[in-house]
Amino acid sequence: MAEELRQQGFEVEDLDCQSLCPHAPAIRVGDRFIHRATLEQVAERAEGQVTADSV
Repeated sequence: MAEELRQQGFEVEDLDCQSLCPHAPAIRVGDRFIHRATLEQVAERAEGQVTADSV
């Protein structure tokens, strides 16, 4: 999933599970985690984050 996100132009940092292994894949966008994340959820959240940060 990390490689696919990179190919879509997202900046991705690989980290340890941070005790979220049972909820994998857990992806942090901004200061929020998405548990059992899908590519679509991450893209939606990231786009919302950019919009919210831009205001």
